[in-house]
This record gives sequence, C-alpha cells and structure tokens, in this order.
Amino acid sequence: MASAGVVGSASTLTLVRQRAKAAILGGLVADAATMPLHWIYDRERIEILLKEAHLSYDRPEFYPKPACPFYQYSLGSLSPYGDELVPLLRHLTSQGARGFESRAFAKESAAFFKSYTGRLSHVPKLFLEATEAGKEGDEAAAPDSQAHGIIKVPLLVARYAGSPDLLPRVTAAVRVHQCGDESAAASVALARVLEHVVLTGTTTKEAIQAVLTHADRHASRALGAAERAILETALAAQYPDPDVIKKFGWSCALPGALQGSLYVAAHAPDYTSGVRFSIMAGGDNCSRNIVIGALLAAQNPKNAIPAEWIAKTRPCVDVEALADKIVGELAI
Repeated sequence: MASAGVVGSASTLTLVRQRAKAAILGGLVADAATMPLHWIYDRERIEILLKEAHLSYDRPEFYPKPACPFYQYSLGSLSPYGDELVPLLRHLTSQGARGFESRAFAKESAAFFKSYTGRLSHVPKLFLEATEAGKEGDEAAAPDSQAHGIIKVPLLVARYAGSPDLLPRVTAAVRVHQCGDESAAASVALARVLEHVVLTGTTTKEAIQAVLTHADRHASRALGAAERAILETALAAQYPDPDVIKKFGWSCALPGALQGSLYVAAHAPDYTSGVRFSIMAGGDNCSRNIVIGALLAAQNPKNAIPAEWIAKTRPCVDVEALADKIVGELAI
C-alpha cells in the first residue's frame, strides 16, 4: 500500500476517495441512528425505553419513538448536530476547487441557522446572535469548547486528506463558530487520526499510534500536551465498559467528548458495534457517534454501514450526492 499522502496509482486514489466518502456517510448515518435516544443521561432509562418497545439492548439504533428530552424529530432525521453540518456540506460543494473559505462559510452558516426550524444548539445560537448584531470573524465566534468543532472534521478530511492545507483549514473552520483553543486543538488531533485512516486504510487504533509516534504525514507538527493526553487515554481505557464514557464525560464538552469517541472507535470490532455501544452509553451520543461513525466507516468503506441503516436515514439534503462532489476534489 502506498505510504500516507502518496498516490501510487489511480486505484489508490479511488480507495482514498471511497474511505473519505465513507467517513462523511458513516458519521451522518450514525447520527440519524442515534437521534431518537439522544441526550438521555440515564442508561437505565434507555434500557426501559427499549424494553417497552420490545427491542433488545444490542439493537438500539433508530428507536421507533424519538425520546430525546429536548426535541422531537421524525424518525430518520439527523440530530441538531447532523443538521449543523449541512451548511458545511453545501459550502465545500459549492466552492469546488477553491475549497473552504471562512467568510463565505460564516455567511452561509448564519443564513442556515436563521432559517432552521429545529433546535439550535448553544454554539450556533450564540454565533447567530453575534452575526445578527453585526459582528464578524473572531468577534462572532462563541467562547466555547464543545463538540461542534470535531463534528466538522470528517467533511474537511474528506476534502483535504493528504494536503498540507488540512490542518489550517480545520482550524479555520472551527474558529468560524468557536474561539476556544481547546476545540481547535481537539479537532486538529482528530483530523490527524482520521486522515491517516483515510489515506492508509489502517484501523483507528493504528492511526492513533501513528500520530503519537509522529509516523503520520504531519510529523513535523508536534502534538500539544492536551492533544497527546486525549489520544493516549483513548487507547488505555478498557473496552467494553460504558462507565468509561461517563468518566470521560457524557456531555459534548471537550476533551471528554473526543476521548469517548476515540475510545470506542479504537476498540470496537466494527461500525455497528461501535455505534450501538455509544448509543447505549447515553449522554450526548449523537456528537460522539458522528466521530465514531466516520472513523469506523472509513476503515471499511464498502461494507461497514448497513444498507438498512442508510435506507432509514432521511436528511434534509442529498448527502451522498454532496459527498461525491466533495471527494471528487480530493487530489493527493
């Protein structure tokens, strides 16, 4: 297999594009599968709901009666986190070869959030309030360190894997909505791991080890102490243990949200197992599963995502068509 970032043939580029597309689809399908049981901070409550619906604990996906305590979306819809990625999907598609551009993305995402009829999360709400008050750039970004940055990573890796522009573009995209350094650092750490999976076809665990040992294509960029700690703890925790998610933090706050995501993706035997485990762990399982789904789908792009899960996912945009356009710009 070609080394990271080196294309040996057209077939290698095809494989990389397949993994990149799988990262997009894997994250969003996992989000839709999780949505009905989103933000339930009581595992016993999830078990009770499944029992009442005559469903087994090992198949919690697409729970038929959306039970999130904060919003009620129709079955198959993306969560507020998944919907939050729609403007980035559209932006990367419309920009084509020009790629990500902060000002344009800020305007497009503000317009989307303003017209959104669902539940706006805290960061989009603060960002929209700031832009409507006339603020731009850093002044419009929320002083926040939740998972809104890391969920953007699969789309940006799908567009920039193998390019030296990846990490700067990830940082720029995160800082459109969030000005906290922790969110940017966590997103860059995840981008390095996911990029390694997309370029080389390794497992998440192997990709984390490569980043920790400076064997990824960004070896010249030293890991910060916080980034290193996130990656190391994800590898060290025992699997499967749902209490580990609680210890890292059930919410979307960083670094726990990324630690929990990497923990599952590094140890789960396959896509469905990882997504199901995270659903049953409770809390903010949607943001977590966007990351988990992206990593585990990219490892096995042809067979990871069950066809019936894809069929049940009904986003507000044609994700597959947009993903094809994004990865079509991938040139490594």
